[in-house]
Amino acid sequence: MQALVGGGSAAAIAVAVAILIKRSSKSQWTWLATKVGHAIFSSPLGYYAMRYALKSGRKGRSAAKTRRRAQLAMAARREFGPFHVLPIPYNADNFAYLIVDTENDCAAVVDPADEDAVQTAMREWYPKAKLYGILTTHWHWDHSAGNAEL
Repeated sequence: MQALVGGGSAAAIAVAVAILIKRSSKSQWTWLATKVGHAIFSSPLGYYAMRYALKSGRKGRSAAKTRRRAQLAMAARREFGPFHVLPIPYNADNFAYLIVDTENDCAAVVDPADEDAVQTAMREWYPKAKLYGILTTHWHWDHSAGNAEL
């Protein structure tokens, strides 16, 4: 099998993968699929997949639903003296967090994968605030895709 893969042809690689799948248990296959999926998601290809998912999610969402999500986020806002923390939902299960110093009109955002959602929240809820910082918890695209745009 090593000689087949070493040849580099697509057919040889496909045969090698088929043999591995046939010989492996379901848990090994799940492990392999998870590793391959993570490798793709962590690559530049993952960036474009994330951008596509964000655009697709926006297209399917009505204006009323978008407004409702923004209202729920505002209801979840927390205030710590002059500092406000506003969760900004995007995709089905992700949040960015806008941190605003209301006395100095300064803001920072945590995990801004959807720059449109962050800019909309700033325009709507804190129009005077200026963005001074971006914090990213880790490098996955669903946390960092909007960094460059902001």
